Amino acid sequence: MKTPTHLLLLALSLGGLSCSGSVPVDHEEHDFEDGEDVDLGTQPWRERRRMDVDQLEASLREVTGGIGWERMNGDGTVRTRYFREYADTLGMPDYINSSAEDLSVSLLFQKFLDDAARSACRRVADREAGDGPSYEAEPQGTFAPVDLTSETPPTQPEIDAALAALLLRFHGRRVDAESPELEPWRALEARLQAAATEAEAPPKRAWEGVCVALITHPDFYTY
Repeated sequence: MKTPTHLLLLALSLGGLSCSGSVPVDHEEHDFEDGEDVDLGTQPWRERRRMDVDQLEASLREVTGGIGWERMNGDGTVRTRYFREYADTLGMPDYINSSAEDLSVSLLFQKFLDDAARSACRRVADREAGDGPSYEAEPQGTFAPVDLTSETPPTQPEIDAALAALLLRFHGRRVDAESPELEPWRALEARLQAAATEAEAPPKRAWEGVCVALITHPDFYTY
């Protein structure tokens, strides 16, 4: 008696399944093409790194015209330097539990940096408006050509020029006043001015906010 052809084929397929443990499938051909070439340049490079505590404190004083993150006495002398007060929390080694500075951008670091920026920028804005304590009340033109002592609102070209100067001062980036790169900062200043107007706060509070945003931006605390 002859075995029907379809039964023979079924037996062969079941035999193949028992040996391999899987159902045989047809092989698919894939065409993997090379991607586009990217010019990496010839200059050496490295990843950006966070400033250490000493660099951060010095940079903050440099961009603010001498104002740091500190508590002052009434005569203008420094009572507490917070970068020293919180040095271990900010990652400085104590040479007992650690010997290398922690330069990670942790949430705790960002929290302390925000505190430092708000403290320093409040004093900068007060100084530029002529409202600070006697030892720092003389404006230094930090937001020039915007004059916070003037009752006349600045023009848009003056605002753009001030923002471009601030980016150079805080981030070391030379940006033309008409450049699209300035647009996020222009929009930020406009939102802050609108919020200050709604809250019946003086214009210096908006520029205080711009100052805080510049300091808490990675382009300030990394290099």
